[in-house]
Order: sequence, then C-alpha cells, then structure tokens
Amino acid sequence: MCPLAACCVYLLTWLINIGQLVLFYCIAKRSVLPSATVCEGGSPQKLRHKGTKLIHMQMTAARIGPPHGLRGEVFLEIRTDDADIVVIGATFTTDHTQWPTLTIESLRRSKNRVIAAFHEILTREDAEKVRGTALLIEEHAEENAWYPHQLKGLKAVNTHGQELGTVTGIHTGAAQDLLLVRTGRGTVMVPFVQQLVPTIDLEAEQIIIDPPGGLFDDEVIDGPDGGNGYAL
Repeated sequence: MCPLAACCVYLLTWLINIGQLVLFYCIAKRSVLPSATVCEGGSPQKLRHKGTKLIHMQMTAARIGPPHGLRGEVFLEIRTDDADIVVIGATFTTDHTQWPTLTIESLRRSKNRVIAAFHEILTREDAEKVRGTALLIEEHAEENAWYPHQLKGLKAVNTHGQELGTVTGIHTGAAQDLLLVRTGRGTVMVPFVQQLVPTIDLEAEQIIIDPPGGLFDDEVIDGPDGGNGYAL
C-alpha cells in the first residue's frame, strides 16, 4: 500500500472513531433529560424530572374503543370505579398527538357497553384515528380501590400471618380481576374479591389473603405473570 493510501485509511478510521464518540455522548446527554413512559393496563403514566426527584403521575380513566356509527361516536372502555370522573362535560388529557385533549359531549349505554361522543371528534374517520387512545387523569385515592402499581411487591400472607408469596401482577377480566401471587412453586391466581382478599395494608407493605382450602396447593400455574396477566 502506498503512503498516500495508508494515510487516507488512517484518516478515515480516525473520523469514524470520532463519530462514535460523538454519538455515545449525545445518547448519554439524552438519558438525563425528562422522560415519559406509558404503561398499559391501567398502570400509571410517569413523567419524571430526573435530578429533582419530582414525579408526576397520571392514570388511565378510560380507553377509546372502535367507532360506532358515522357521526364520530365510539365505544368507551371505563377503567375507573369513580362515577364522577367519566361524565358529560369532562375534559381529559390524552396520549394522542393530534388530539391532546378530549371533552365528552354525550354518554349512553347500549347492551352493557358505553358509547361516547367527543366535542372534538365529528366523523367516523376521526373516530378511527383515536381508537386506542387513553383518557388520562391525575392519580387520586378511591375508596376500596388501588392502582396496580401500588400492589407490586406487597408480601402476601394468610389470616394467621403465614407468608404465602409476593404479588407480581394483576390479570384483568370482565367478571373479576385476579391477583397474581408468586410462591416458591409458581404463580397462584387469587380472585380479587373482598371475601378472599379482606385487607390491603400499603403502609405495612402486605396483603392479607383468606384462601379456600387447597388454593395455594393445587392452583399453581406456570409463567412469571401467570400466563394471562401482566407483570406490574
């Protein structure tokens, strides 16, 4: 190889190395900027300002389903038990870039499903665009209600104080939710009803379960999240 060619190869290699260093620097700088992540299944949207330890959390009050009719109405999947949240006239922030806010104009029920119209959505085409959009609210306390992230990591014990396992997830269903408890043998799905889960103590970081006989012996299933649920 002639000296000129060798010099060109050396210069090209040097430029590539410099480019990689610049790229790594930009990635590192970006990682300390405020970040936003959205978790599904009713889990919170977290807006973190790193360095200041300020955490702002929003929850999904409802999620827009498929269109209904030609005038922009949509089926609405309600995610909150608070009847004062999803009402006519309520305005929500959303996770949609084109429609960052939506205001409910009308609500009605049809065959056990909720149909909503929004002031900003006037056509079926627009209704198709907002399908899957989350209607967000500030995290707030509800009586006898908990957000899924609040249950993550809670120690599960029986009514005698004996440890059963650790809460790892929730399986949401139309009839009832199922609490996923990780034991030494696998994951147990516990119906999330007051009769079986009488006490949730967030301060003590534990949940009391009153299981029927054999539940934690016979109902172990495979998979880290019980197969059908989601990890918190």
